[in-house]
Amino acid sequence: MNPVRTTTRTTLRLVRLPADLAIRLVGRRSSAGQAAQVVVDRADAVAREAAGRMTGDDALRAEARMAREAASTREKAVDLREEAEERRERADTRREYAANAAEKQKADAERRAQARKSRARKDAASEREEQREREERDKLASLEHK
Repeated sequence: MNPVRTTTRTTLRLVRLPADLAIRLVGRRSSAGQAAQVVVDRADAVAREAAGRMTGDDALRAEARMAREAASTREKAVDLREEAEERRERADTRREYAANAAEKQKADAERRAQARKSRARKDAASEREEQREREERDKLASLEHK
């Protein structure tokens, strides 16, 4: 094994250690943790590329290329997750709005139905009263004619 490569890898692991621990504390699956992981991976790739160029180590340069590709893939995944979360939130908002609108529509329909029933009861009572008055007038009129 190449001692320069080994030293470079070990140094990079030690330099990354605080950032990796911080990412672990934040949570690797959290959006902040994932975004930080991308930044750390890109910095690692730059350092590997620089070390590979300075030492002429093609293996370090290949590792740098793979690390850049992995960081790009991770970044796309973060972007897709964020987009999916935004879509979920918009869908939840639309669903909540639709549910509220449906609830309001139902309450309005119930109020209108109640008002119609109330009007119908009043109209029926009024009609009954008018019928009673007609009957009384008719009775009085029949008594007066007799």
